[in-house]
Amino acid sequence: HQRKQEADSLSLLSQSADAALGQAAEEVLLSLQMQSEKELMVEGVLAGMGYGKSVCVLQNNTLSIFTSPAVSKEDAAIILQKAAEICLLPLENMQLMVP
Repeated sequence: HQRKQEADSLSLLSQSADAALGQAAEEVLLSLQMQSEKELMVEGVLAGMGYGKSVCVLQNNTLSIFTSPAVSKEDAAIILQKAAEICLLPLENMQLMVP
């Protein structure tokens, strides 16, 4: 919900009469859209790999992956590696959150 509000606000700003402000808003909006696409892609790939439902949150170049149920250490390594490949982030920027 918060991201939608941010995107709506940025969309309005991108139509601003101030060219510099509009350009900056467009860049941030594009970044948010790409971030959301990466989150959805990781969630879909993990589901397709048989890991069930997960929720991914990408913020400040760190991806947090919330899964249920808990996974083995081997599966955790596979999940983190796949997410790192998709998001183009180093493994140290990945967090697997399990119940």
